[in-house]
Amino acid sequence: MAVFNLKLAAIAAIHLLGSVLAAPAPSETFAPGESGSEPAPTPVNLPTGPAGTFVVDGEVVNSTDHRVVARQGTPGLRLMNCWPIMSGNGAPPGGWRYTSYVVYCDDMATCDSTLFTPSSNNVCVKKSSTAVNDYYIWEGGSKSCTFPTGVTFTWNIPSNAQSQADYSWVGTGSNTYRTFNGYKDNKDGSLHYPSFVQRCSKIYWYW
Repeated sequence: MAVFNLKLAAIAAIHLLGSVLAAPAPSETFAPGESGSEPAPTPVNLPTGPAGTFVVDGEVVNSTDHRVVARQGTPGLRLMNCWPIMSGNGAPPGGWRYTSYVVYCDDMATCDSTLFTPSSNNVCVKKSSTAVNDYYIWEGGSKSCTFPTGVTFTWNIPSNAQSQADYSWVGTGSNTYRTFNGYKDNKDGSLHYPSFVQRCSKIYWYW
């Protein structure tokens, strides 16, 4: 009887082992864009071209182009010159302001939205003037701007950067936490941040 029970136990053990070996492996977790996962998010505000390419400023580029990467939820900074949106009610107290800002963006794609309103902690005013088109000179030597949080962003743009082609690399910038690559922007004046009551031209950007 004992021998029979041992045989039954052995058979049960074999069946149990077989069921374990046949069980499906636990599903793996992938980061977006890795093999086996859903595709990485499509960059916003960009038409697609053939075979996974994108169209930026009329040019067909691949997904690694910095203008595409900057629209994929990448944090970065914009150096912008902004002018007043004048109303029929006359100038506000202190006059119309022409302002140069450094704006930190948690997501560069969001920063491109015309309805985006940055947190006051993410805005550093580099220069503000009542003189028409009296903006800060971004180029030439090491320069910096300190945000209300106390974090300082430092950059060093060559003095001849504006003579370079749009989207040319202009060096790096850095804050306490990391280093960013900088590029000459196209001075598109379409940005209108409601909280600024100004329209802004994108001069340089870092990501």
